[in-house]
Amino acid sequence: MDAATGTEISFSAFYLAPILFGGWYGGPIVGLALSALSAGDWYALELAGAPFSHPAVPYWNAGMRFMLYAISTVAIARLQDSVRKERELARTDPLTGVANGRTFDETIGLEVRRARRSGLPFTVSYMDLDDFKQVNDRFGHPVGDRVLVAVAATIRQQMRVTDLVARLGGDEFAIFQPDTDAEGARTSLAKLREAVLAAMRANGWPVTLSIGSATFRTPPADASELIKRADRLLYQVKRAGKNDLLHEVADEGRQQVDRAEERAAL
Repeated sequence: MDAATGTEISFSAFYLAPILFGGWYGGPIVGLALSALSAGDWYALELAGAPFSHPAVPYWNAGMRFMLYAISTVAIARLQDSVRKERELARTDPLTGVANGRTFDETIGLEVRRARRSGLPFTVSYMDLDDFKQVNDRFGHPVGDRVLVAVAATIRQQMRVTDLVARLGGDEFAIFQPDTDAEGARTSLAKLREAVLAAMRANGWPVTLSIGSATFRTPPADASELIKRADRLLYQVKRAGKNDLLHEVADEGRQQVDRAEERAAL
C-alpha cells in the first residue's frame, strides 16, 4: 500500500481513518482493538522489508504507532461523549434533570402519530405548584430550587419509565402517559399528587399541587389541542381554589369531566 499510495496516504486512509471510524461508531474498545491490529500489521510489513539498523526498531515503530492510534481513539471517544452531553443538555432541564419544554413538544407530535396507528389511548397532564412564589419570598431562591428538584424527583418516582416528565419553565410541569386510559390516569395522578403533598409537608414547604389532565381515546387533528386542553383544565383548577386534580376524557368531541380529588388543606 505504501508503494502504491505513498506513506502519508496509506497511513491516513488505511490505518487512521478506519480506527477513528470504528472508535466513533463502535466505542473505545473497538478503536483500541483496531489500533492494535493496525500497529501489528505495520510491524509485520516492516519485518518483511529491508533490514533495520537495530533489531528493536520494528518494535519501537509499532509501539509508537499504537500509541498514536490509541491517543486518536481516546480523543474521538471524548469528542463523542462531549457531543452526547451537549445533546442531552439541549433536551433536558438543567436544574431538575427532567425533559424540557422543547423535548415535550417534540414527543407529543411523535406520540400522536403513533397513537393514530395503534388506536391506544394516552393522557396529557399539566401541573403547577400552588403558592410557589411564597417559598422564594420567605426562604429564598436556593430553597425554591430545592422544591423544584424534589417535585421533579417525586414525579419521576411515581410515574412509569415509559412516561415522559418535563419541566416547562418556572414551577410548571407536564406529563405524557402513553397507552394510558382514563382510569389508569386518574389513579396514577391521584397517587402522584399525594406523594408531592407529602414531600412538601415533610420539608415544611407551604406548597400544594394543581393538575389539569386529559385522556384522549382519539388523537385530535392538531397536536397543539392536547396541550391547550390540559392547560385549560389546569386553569379551571386554579380559578376554583387550587390544590386539586381535574381530569377530562376526550372522545371525538365528547367531553366528560371527572373531579378525581377533593380539595385538600395545607
